[in-house]
This record gives sequence, C-alpha cells and structure tokens, in this order.
Amino acid sequence: MIELNSSSMNRAEMTAAVSRAVMRWQDATQA
Repeated sequence: MIELNSSSMNRAEMTAAVSRAVMRWQDATQA
C-alpha cells in the first residue's frame, strides 16, 4: 500500500493520476 503524505499537493496529484488511470482502463475495457 502506498503511504500518503498529509500534503494536499501530493493528495491532489495522486487523485489526478488515479482518475486518469481509471479513464484509460474504462476506455480499454469498452473498446
């Protein structure tokens, strides 16, 4: 499991990365 810092910037970056990963995964599964 990835350890999260309390930094809001790290949290925002991780949220964005997860969102992009999910979108790409959905596109791949729906294609």
